Amino acid sequence: MRLKSAILFIKNRTVDALSLQAGRLFLWLPVAMGCGAAAYLSLLFEPSWLWVGLPSLAIVAALSVMRRFNLAGYLLNFVVLLCAFALGVMVCKLRTEHVRAPVLGSEISTYTLTAYVVDIVSPSEDQPRLLLAPISLRGVRPEATPLRLRVTLKPGTVEAIA
Repeated sequence: MRLKSAILFIKNRTVDALSLQAGRLFLWLPVAMGCGAAAYLSLLFEPSWLWVGLPSLAIVAALSVMRRFNLAGYLLNFVVLLCAFALGVMVCKLRTEHVRAPVLGSEISTYTLTAYVVDIVSPSEDQPRLLLAPISLRGVRPEATPLRLRVTLKPGTVEAIA
């Protein structure tokens, strides 16, 4: 009997909390979109377009079916928030694809390159880093050559360069 009354209490409190949010769906849209972006950025792997796109299409299809059959209430609001969540994921995926650049593989550890030094970035004196703009990189196709390279030098090599 206690469990039944506890469930009823939780149900009533949830309905009360949701009814207080009636008419405030617009205020929750950026929150849902931010949660979608945070979920994408917390992934430990880069999802494919299929992984990102199919749930988004399913949510939009559910929203259109609900609007067509005039289903209103909390369920419609929930699906709209899911759409905003999916939009946050899609925006992060689009940005990731937009700034994607070639990355040198780790199977080769030594490269011969001709490059301009763009900047000397030194987080510490014992491991200085150079930002290079490569002109040519032997062993790498021209389309796979990165626009910029960040190279960490071994200790003591800066004095030899200067």
